[in-house]
Amino acid sequence: MTTTASTSPQPTTFAHASEPCAMGEFCWFECNSHNQPAAEKFYSTLVSGTAMASPESPFPYTILSCGGHPMMGMMETDATFQSDVPAHWMGYIAVADLDAACVNVPALGGTVCVAPTDIQTGRFSVITDPTGAVVSLFQSHECKTDGVNWFGPGLVGWNELMSSDPKVAADFYCKLLGWTPTETNTLGFPYWMFSSNGRTVGGMMAKRAEDKSPRSYWLQYVQTLDLDASVALAKSLGGTALCDSMDIPGIGRTAYFTDPNGAPFALWQPPKARGCCSSGGCGCG
Repeated sequence: MTTTASTSPQPTTFAHASEPCAMGEFCWFECNSHNQPAAEKFYSTLVSGTAMASPESPFPYTILSCGGHPMMGMMETDATFQSDVPAHWMGYIAVADLDAACVNVPALGGTVCVAPTDIQTGRFSVITDPTGAVVSLFQSHECKTDGVNWFGPGLVGWNELMSSDPKVAADFYCKLLGWTPTETNTLGFPYWMFSSNGRTVGGMMAKRAEDKSPRSYWLQYVQTLDLDASVALAKSLGGTALCDSMDIPGIGRTAYFTDPNGAPFALWQPPKARGCCSSGGCGCG
């Protein structure tokens, strides 16, 4: 089945940018939900994307593309998931040696939830960090993946860890993946930036007091050229706004949502989309 959005705040042509995916960087995303058709309709309409069933997967698996570039996979939670697992996004981080990384996870206080498993494009494992945040590690098969990350409207532009114990989490990821942390207070509260191979791969902050999520979690930010239009569309499609949209100086505008199945995600309008960014690094055209 192919689903193509008919309305969206995204334009018909994008200015997308790409860069090679290096070890230690997020390389893929998935949305795992209790109602895959509903997830397909929501996200394909929100980003003006196309959802197509993967012909290689042995189980129902949908690839959502935006602007002709793969954005994420979508699958339905089944008997292989614990019964209390809520709908969620899953980020995949590229590693050179999956088995070695998984050996180190428990030694650093984390948990290997899914042992290294072979799939068509490589091998993956699902882990939790010591504060409960879930993430996947991925080792690709040579020539099976293009090794390119795409950025721009409708695609994931930022990964952020909302942690109950940032210092413990930072120690875990830096030792496991070789990330370098930088702590700042420019936003008025402690914020950590992680880099790998000289490139920034994500951020981290302490969970807010009003955040009632039972554990730490990684949050994916989807880029948009028009935050207000995307917020209105997300609400009309059954998404739930978790707070008012907010301006972050030098960063842009953000809004936090759960999709109709309850999976949290964020929307992000970079500064250049408002005509005030000269770096060009956000890929928003």
